[in-house]
Amino acid sequence: MTQTEKIKLTINSLLISENEVLNIFENSIDCNNGRLITYFNQNSFNEYYSNKEFREVLQSKFEIFCDGKGMAFALKFLFAKKVDKFNATDLYMKMFDRLFNEKIPVYIIGGNFDEKDIIARTKNKVILAGYTNGYLGIRNVDSVITNIKNSDARIIGIGMGTPLQEIFASNISLELNNCIILCCGNFFNFHFGFSKRAPKYLINSGFEWMHRLILEPRKLWKRYIIGIPKFVFRVLIIKFS
Repeated sequence: MTQTEKIKLTINSLLISENEVLNIFENSIDCNNGRLITYFNQNSFNEYYSNKEFREVLQSKFEIFCDGKGMAFALKFLFAKKVDKFNATDLYMKMFDRLFNEKIPVYIIGGNFDEKDIIARTKNKVILAGYTNGYLGIRNVDSVITNIKNSDARIIGIGMGTPLQEIFASNISLELNNCIILCCGNFFNFHFGFSKRAPKYLINSGFEWMHRLILEPRKLWKRYIIGIPKFVFRVLIIKFS
């Protein structure tokens, strides 16, 4: 099987409805099964297209759901699939609502937050079993695994950005077989109120990325200004190869 055929197979197998993802998540909690879950958007596609390690990790270990208008377009263009209207941030909000309502503790990895600030902001949002800074954790994987085991948390949220978070999740999952690991990207910044989301009309129209680009141009300009045309070009290559 060629690389293009493998990419097409993975894209074609993306979960395309919110209910599919929630059912997998809830079944994993109820049955005490380990699971790795992540989103797949335009940026994920570009990383997946060029990063062999990222491809292998996703193909072998993850439940992956379609996120964003760009990937919805790609699925319709390539496979005539219609994706349900949902986004990763709102989906993760629903997941974490269940964790809070049922008092299920979560271990969080990611961001560059002050732990005291995180603890203060988790009140009435989620029961925090532990927190590891995303920049420090990647240099101390064994220590992170030990901390998670000592916390007895079965739910781990990782917000490091793609592909780092998925590769990190894959590595720690080898020692944490019964844990559910959610790769959340920038979700915790929104969840704990460090960042504001775009207005609803931008989210619903698929232009939330413009809001993020305006707020963080130095960090995100390559992802969107260069990444979007690259994404469209690569989708065309897959379509007509």
